[in-house]
Amino acid sequence: MEQEQDEVILGVDTHLDTHVGAVISSTGKLLGTQSVSADTNGYLNLLTWANSFG
Repeated sequence: MEQEQDEVILGVDTHLDTHVGAVISSTGKLLGTQSVSADTNGYLNLLTWANSFG
């Protein structure tokens, strides 16, 4: 039987040179934060990081 991953929510605080992402659980628990560059590589890194939570 395949195990279902938990849902997580990614919020992003955008800035000129960097963006800061925060991942929370469906119950609102902060799971982590990460700062990335405000470019395509940074966006991909942020999504990969957020997907690692669920």
